[in-house]
Amino acid sequence: MINNVHHIFSYLVRFCPKNELGKSLTYLQTETDIELGSLLRSHYQNLHNVLLLHLSTNYQDVFQGLALLADKNQSDKPSVNITTDHQMSDFVRPRLLGVLSYFDSQLSNSSDDVTVDDKKLALESLMSIMKMMGARNITPVRVKIMTILRMVMATDDADILEVNCRAWLCFLQTLEPPALGPLLSQVIVILLPLLHKLPQYTVPIVNFLIIQSCEFTKEYFHELSFIPDIPLLKQVNTTLRTYIDEQTSKPDFVTRVRPSLRAISHDSVDVRIQALTKLRQLLQTNQKQVVECVLGNDTVDTIITELVAELLTGCRDSD
Repeated sequence: MINNVHHIFSYLVRFCPKNELGKSLTYLQTETDIELGSLLRSHYQNLHNVLLLHLSTNYQDVFQGLALLADKNQSDKPSVNITTDHQMSDFVRPRLLGVLSYFDSQLSNSSDDVTVDDKKLALESLMSIMKMMGARNITPVRVKIMTILRMVMATDDADILEVNCRAWLCFLQTLEPPALGPLLSQVIVILLPLLHKLPQYTVPIVNFLIIQSCEFTKEYFHELSFIPDIPLLKQVNTTLRTYIDEQTSKPDFVTRVRPSLRAISHDSVDVRIQALTKLRQLLQTNQKQVVECVLGNDTVDTIITELVAELLTGCRDSD
């Protein structure tokens, strides 16, 4: 019983009638022969983990369970009365990384012990945690959350992917806006393989990053030369062209080639393919400028040298 107190406590606060909860906890204390506060403190992180796993389905009950933990945290201090999300986020913050690690273990578990429904529950509750904790607490742990969400993208289960896409949007909307820019190309690369498979979930994410948040992400638009020019992303590409054209006035051939040159050596295969497609179109429609770069001066323009080197490297790519 002592080893499973985190599961027992979670179950009691979620399903035991309020007028019976006190009696049930007293019985737990009697059976284990350990004072309730001491018993809960000995499983403190695990209690947070298991309770928060059910935040999406039993919000108020989990909230009250966490408030009870706060009250029992230290017997030598006055009682803590948590009634708002802001107060709760302050209480949970010191254990947030531990909670995220627990969710990571749940979502990466490939055994039959963790079902598809269990993983969907974890993702739904992760969204509830992000909303409760707010930007000031989620932004500092954004790398950890991105790692979790990117790992889930490897699944083949369509239901999990749908929930995961919603979790991505929730995550990005929760972050402090200035943090979006540095993440822009990384997130787009991760979502690109699902663009045609789940457009109803992925396109809103791309729109949020590029259209709705352009004030905070436009400085990083030059990194997105790999975005495909397709009807699904018509507004996105229009926004990208508008800002890039404003930045470079009348961009010359070399200026337009450089983003594609960087993208064709990207770590992601999907990015390299999209960048090569765009580069081919650019070269086909600017053949005169290509010739000028090769023959227009005593020496070949460095952009041609770099281009040939990158293309030769790509020819050795196993993909």
